Amino acid sequence: ARFARPPVPWAAVSLTAGRRQGRVGTRVQQIAEQLGRRMPSQSSKAQAKGRNLLVQAGYRKASAGLTFQGGRFLLAALLPIMFLLVAPYLKGWTGAYRAAAILGLVAVGLFLPHWWLLWRIKQRQEEISAALPNALDLMVVCVEAGLGLDATIQRLANEQQFTRAALSEELQSVRQLNLSPLARFCLA
Repeated sequence: ARFARPPVPWAAVSLTAGRRQGRVGTRVQQIAEQLGRRMPSQSSKAQAKGRNLLVQAGYRKASAGLTFQGGRFLLAALLPIMFLLVAPYLKGWTGAYRAAAILGLVAVGLFLPHWWLLWRIKQRQEEISAALPNALDLMVVCVEAGLGLDATIQRLANEQQFTRAALSEELQSVRQLNLSPLARFCLA
């Protein structure tokens, strides 16, 4: 259980605004975002799919997609470079083995962030599922006490004692929806 978390790609660590990060993490994120801006743009369908995955994982910043793509390519470049720094000290590694290792590390650098993102989505879904029963109980209490649905959602979003951070973030995003006057009247 101690080693249940897979390794986290450097650039993907700080895509959310709520997480605390040091100067190194901030700088790596900036480099990844700049690299992502220089990458050839994907099709709109692929961008929408990537954006959807990032939102499901809890990364809502507008620059999250660029940072993630830049981080993938940064990791795909840094892993082989680190291997090349270590390669002279490896005994018995021929040129073919080194080339295979470099290609393998490039593939790992490209795919590891995606696998990490899928793992992060699963963790977030489990966190929301675990918090949902308490949130629904609190919602019933609030509605029975006379609060409207809009005020109840606001109360739930602010109550992190009963709801976890992921559910609270989702409720905040629901709260920020620009509802029509008729919808606001119905929810009040």
